[in-house]
Amino acid sequence: MHDFEGNPKQYGGDYVQARVHSPLVKAGAVGKVVDHRNGFYTVYFTLLWPGEARVSLSLVHPSEGIQVLQSLRETRPDRVYFKSLFKSGSAMETTRCNLCLPGEQPVCNYTDLYTGEPWFCYRPKNCPVPRESTMPKVDTRRDS
Repeated sequence: MHDFEGNPKQYGGDYVQARVHSPLVKAGAVGKVVDHRNGFYTVYFTLLWPGEARVSLSLVHPSEGIQVLQSLRETRPDRVYFKSLFKSGSAMETTRCNLCLPGEQPVCNYTDLYTGEPWFCYRPKNCPVPRESTMPKVDTRRDS
């Protein structure tokens, strides 16, 4: 991996995603990325079909960006909001979501039960609310 000036990085911490896929058989799988913390990464794939396969690697966030995002998340979680679209039949409603929300109205708690990662959405007013034990399948976008 290289830094923004093109120099080899001597550290890791980048968020890298890997995918193997075949347009011919219309199949794909994700890879396991191992960060060696020295600027080098190893990717492991399980090949699930015979024949040709293509590999895609994506740098989602460099380590420098992750540090900024973590700092903002911990010190100023109120700076960025997300919108979630709740759907139930023909009823649809968009509400704000975030790690924490001001107490302006009732919220739904979608905190991850496995990791403890908090996530809250304002309760929709005109749309049935899914069970709070799981995060609904919603369209989550940054609120500008």
